[in-house]
Amino acid sequence: FRNKMLPLIVAAVESGEGFLEVSKKFETSSSTVRNIICKLKTFKTIPIMPNRIVPCNMTMAQNITVNPQRTS
Repeated sequence: FRNKMLPLIVAAVESGEGFLEVSKKFETSSSTVRNIICKLKTFKTIPIMPNRIVPCNMTMAQNITVNPQRTS
């Protein structure tokens, strides 16, 4: 979804449409459109980032290394 929709959303906003019009047109929230445009202005490109990949048990492993007596 994101890879296909980002250039279309950016083009619609750059053509002069407002955030609300674009969000209704592409069926997304207006805050999503606003965030995309803010990132575009900041980075001068459309950042297409993969989802953050974090193992589920990472917090448990961090707790063990910080305080080993807590888990025993």
